[in-house]
Amino acid sequence: MSVFKIPNFFCDEIRKLVAQFWWGQKAGERKIHWVAWKKLCAPKDCGGLGYRDYQQFNMALLGKQAWRLCIGVDSLAARVLKGKYYPTSSFFDATLGHNPSYTWRSILEGRSTLLKGVRRRVGDGASIKIWSEPWIPGTQTGLVISRKQEDCAWEHVSELMVTGRMQWDAEKVRRGFLPFEAERILSIPLSARGLDDSWFWPWEKDGEYSVRSAYKILHGWDDEGLVASSSESNKWIWAGIWQSPILPRIKTFFWQLCKEALPTKARITKRMGRGDGLCPVCWADEEGDLHVFRDCGWVRGFWAEDDLEVVGRDVSEWVSGVWELLGTQERVRFMTACWVIWNARNRWVFEGEEVSVRRVRRRELRAGRGEGGCWWRKKGM
Repeated sequence: MSVFKIPNFFCDEIRKLVAQFWWGQKAGERKIHWVAWKKLCAPKDCGGLGYRDYQQFNMALLGKQAWRLCIGVDSLAARVLKGKYYPTSSFFDATLGHNPSYTWRSILEGRSTLLKGVRRRVGDGASIKIWSEPWIPGTQTGLVISRKQEDCAWEHVSELMVTGRMQWDAEKVRRGFLPFEAERILSIPLSARGLDDSWFWPWEKDGEYSVRSAYKILHGWDDEGLVASSSESNKWIWAGIWQSPILPRIKTFFWQLCKEALPTKARITKRMGRGDGLCPVCWADEEGDLHVFRDCGWVRGFWAEDDLEVVGRDVSEWVSGVWELLGTQERVRFMTACWVIWNARNRWVFEGEEVSVRRVRRRELRAGRGEGGCWWRKKGM
């Protein structure tokens, strides 16, 4: 994956196999995938499971090869490829050419990844093209957005400097660029030694390309997670789930609860279009998430023993309210209690074992709650 572009159909096959394994699908079975693959690929602290998007991960790896050609122009591989595919131009101006190898095709795919984030560092400015290369700091693309004037003859950044001196020509810069863009240009420090222009990767502190940051760019993430679709208010809940000292299967179960991905009757009825969706325990209401874990008659008796009383319009709001009440250890116990409640519900549905608060309480103790009295305080919301 780090050298060649993997065909999309092959990446899709890998994705399907991983998704089928995750949702418990076996040969000849069809399981419902309750959460979209793109959401599973989100970081764990953003509500996902951290799976790789194999196509984009492949592109991020290929970007590394393009980066090596970009900065290692004297390497043997760079000289061979330049001699064959771009003898009179730069790597970023190179075209596919006639009868290219699959290696070169893959490198050009990686170049498209590189162009999404790479920037120019101004040295003497002699090799940086003003109007087509990303060199403006503090902007999303790094490209100049000011309109080139008809009588403008400037082509390279060096022409914006005072002749014979490593200093910006402030009058010229302000005349040719928009005010905010001119200020950004004038803020670029220039070295008196007249260093050569170079490329750098601004998404890492050392300026070196990394597959990790490139993958985030391709996915639309920043260092805090998903730029657009992540709910900042829930990040602390996701982090709390995965960092809890608890069995992995309970963490996974609680993640499914928070993502509304448990196969309750109401959810199955909505997805499949058949059935009544009523709770199989009390038959009094639709079996949604809140009904299973908070509103069903026997569950109310379970929580009443611990004086937990939190309201919420949906499971996300309910969990957030409980999360605010409890400390780290109490959250672990709360997740364990929900897991035991779900198991009791499943035993009733599939094995006919009658639900009992006392029996569920014993199972909760065995699952790791420990002895003691009430482990949270009552606080209405």
